[in-house]
Amino acid sequence: MTIGQSAGTEIRPPPAREDLQGSFLTGDQSALSRLRERLLAERLPVLVLQLTLVLAALYRYRIEAGYGFQRIIPLIFGGFIVHALLPLRYRRPFFLSLSFAAIAVVLPFPHSVVLVAVGLGLIGICHLPVAFWARVGLLLFVAAGLASVRAGWMSGSGLSGFQVVVLPVLGSIFMFRLAIYLYDLRHETKPASISERLSYFFLLPNVCFLLFPVVDYQTYRRTYYNETEAAIYQKGLLWMVRGLTHLLLYRLIYQFLVPAPADVQDLGTVVVFMVTSYLLYLRISGQFHLIVGILCLFGFNLPETHHLYYFASSYIDLWRRINIYWKDFVMKMLYYPAFVRLKNRGGIATRIVLSTAVVFASTWLLHSYQWLWLQGSFPLTATDGVFWAFLGLMVIINSLLEVRGPKRRSPGWSLRGAVVRSSRTIGLFVAMSVAWSFWSSASPGAWLATVSNARSSTPGQVIFLLGLILAAVALGVLLQYVFERPAKTSVARRPALVFRPALYTFSVAFALSFVTLPGVREQAGPGAQSFIEALRRDRLNMADRDLAERGYYEGLLDAGRFTSALSAARGGKPKGREWVFMRASNVVRPRDDYFEYELKPSYEGTYKDAPFLTNRWGMRDEEYDLQKPPGTYRIALLGASYELGAGVNHDQTFEAVLEEELNRLDAGGEHDHYEVLNFSVGGYSLVHKAMLVDTKIGAFSPDLILLTIYSTEELRLLTHMANMVSAGRKVPYPPLEEVLHRAGVLPTMERDEIRERIEPYAYEIMGWTLRYMFATSQELDLPMLALFVPIVDDFESATNRERHQRLRRLALDAGLDVASLDGVYGDTDRSELQVAPWDHHLSVRGHRLVADGLYQLLREYQPGPLGGTPANESLP
Repeated sequence: MTIGQSAGTEIRPPPAREDLQGSFLTGDQSALSRLRERLLAERLPVLVLQLTLVLAALYRYRIEAGYGFQRIIPLIFGGFIVHALLPLRYRRPFFLSLSFAAIAVVLPFPHSVVLVAVGLGLIGICHLPVAFWARVGLLLFVAAGLASVRAGWMSGSGLSGFQVVVLPVLGSIFMFRLAIYLYDLRHETKPASISERLSYFFLLPNVCFLLFPVVDYQTYRRTYYNETEAAIYQKGLLWMVRGLTHLLLYRLIYQFLVPAPADVQDLGTVVVFMVTSYLLYLRISGQFHLIVGILCLFGFNLPETHHLYYFASSYIDLWRRINIYWKDFVMKMLYYPAFVRLKNRGGIATRIVLSTAVVFASTWLLHSYQWLWLQGSFPLTATDGVFWAFLGLMVIINSLLEVRGPKRRSPGWSLRGAVVRSSRTIGLFVAMSVAWSFWSSASPGAWLATVSNARSSTPGQVIFLLGLILAAVALGVLLQYVFERPAKTSVARRPALVFRPALYTFSVAFALSFVTLPGVREQAGPGAQSFIEALRRDRLNMADRDLAERGYYEGLLDAGRFTSALSAARGGKPKGREWVFMRASNVVRPRDDYFEYELKPSYEGTYKDAPFLTNRWGMRDEEYDLQKPPGTYRIALLGASYELGAGVNHDQTFEAVLEEELNRLDAGGEHDHYEVLNFSVGGYSLVHKAMLVDTKIGAFSPDLILLTIYSTEELRLLTHMANMVSAGRKVPYPPLEEVLHRAGVLPTMERDEIRERIEPYAYEIMGWTLRYMFATSQELDLPMLALFVPIVDDFESATNRERHQRLRRLALDAGLDVASLDGVYGDTDRSELQVAPWDHHLSVRGHRLVADGLYQLLREYQPGPLGGTPANESLP
């Protein structure tokens, strides 16, 4: 049963303190006094200094700020000092009070009180004076009721806050630890105090980190101050720094390396897509190191949660290194019980196969069970099933090989052994990158559509990739030589990764905080400053922005991996019919043509928590006469959800603010009155806008057509065209139908495959559409201005800048006047520009900034409402 072995290393205290610590734990008051005095005199100031720098770095980099972690930083700092000075018997009750305080700080009243009350009730059921199985049955009954509320099967006005605020945290605390507690309670031999039992569930950082390590109850009890205080505290600080570095590496990879789906075009980008998918797991290991490090500060000397998992050399080795707490949980609760029950069902090989199969099948289901509590649904997807089946099969094969012929490594270092181990490690990393990218994809079809782009690679790219693999193997051999060769003479002489934990912790935390100081950033130059600012924020990268755009209009968002800012942002998204993508909302009605849907005329209701009104023409705007009043300058605005103003009142959209500014500042001059008619509909692509010019715009006799264009035009176009091809509807323009014929798309194909086939023709389609709109506007004698509006964070992305330039060139080549609102948001914090943390659409302030920028631009546009110079002449 080698599957149950665990990897990991511990920071051991100096031998001279072992006896003192033993006396301390047994209550020797003189030993206690000596230890506390020694701690205060020698180590506590150093530890506090390190903690100050570590917490400052966590604060400066806004680590998990969206979940309220920054709010509990003062509790951690002050609580650690008081806790270290208290006598031992008071420490655990004090820690419990800190945990309750953290809940009160992070969760609003009365949700915090409800959380604690329900939690205490669940713990109380475990101790009812009835038979054990009666307690289990009662807990299952209560859990089923709570799960039905979390999933939305039971709803009501009084349950909404409980459902989306209390139950995710409650589930995070109890969904696995309650099962462990019941299991250990049944076999408990040593009684525990009330504070010991309660603090196992109410662990200080849990309220901020819902994806929490599955802490074992017996381990939690056994490791409490089982070493000297200084050693435990120092280990905690070291692991907090390790967690911080993992999280910053995650941000670096997520922001700068993860490719957008549209950018995966050849072997190189396919490899980057796969490798970065696997590397994003750094967020989980970073959070878990940070969590356990914080718990170490309060005496809980818990073991490692992850141990150099990217350096695993086999699947079973990976299973022992990655998320060790989860491995220990399923081994304790599933593998060993199954193995024992199968003792009469065959030999040891059969028992290993069946028990491991139980573990991985259960892991698949428990993954969905965890998702139910944290996100409110119970997904059973093909990608999940295939991934866990593959991983389980590989672990079974490795386990059988170990049982039948275990091969022990010879002591010391050898070139042959180093090459073999390095090759196996690189091979496993490659295989897991492939598997993880599959698991992270929305569907098997989407993954196949992405990786099939590797077919367009050149021989040079293949040779370069093979060279990288060989270089990685050579680097692995070199690292083994450095860290293992001295072991031939003495294990004690083996180099340590961290020579002096205190110095390392101090240096890293200080350096990370120092580079974030305003004066230092200014001296570093624009490039370094932009890089540091990117690391200081959790924000969507291009891949997740693409998914978010698709999610609003097609519902394909997959944020189920807990590896991105999108997942974090979506965590607080309200459920219901209001905060959904537009074509699934109540504000639109379906159409049987290529438009697919349109706004309901004369509608009054709400959308995304904001009043939503439309006029009789089906615009989100004031009522206007079809015939333009005399002396009026009329602008027709063609846009999508930004112009529509998703999430703000209709009089707060930049269209409404612009109209107000024009009439307040310029009415009575060249024109008596100004009207800006908002023809925008969320999710409409350039083809939709061309159809509006053909069918609706001309009847209102505008003086100017303002066509807004975004870097996400390609995404909307592909999404809508895939929908229409799948529905069997033809494009109303024969040239575009001919392009789809060349793409070879059929209604019987999956939408992901349809998108994949259309994607190479996207810019050809958009180019033709822009030329067609320009020609149509010329025939109607209507000036048309193509206005490029940045989405939030747009110009911090090289990919989006490239998309902007390509679209602007297409518009210029089509003959359109072109202008841009580049830099319209200035230095405004991006969080102030979004309507909600989970929604990138503009807030009220964002709309005001766009309106002000557009007003100034119209003063420079000729022919326009305020005169000026031709737009294209002022372009950068």
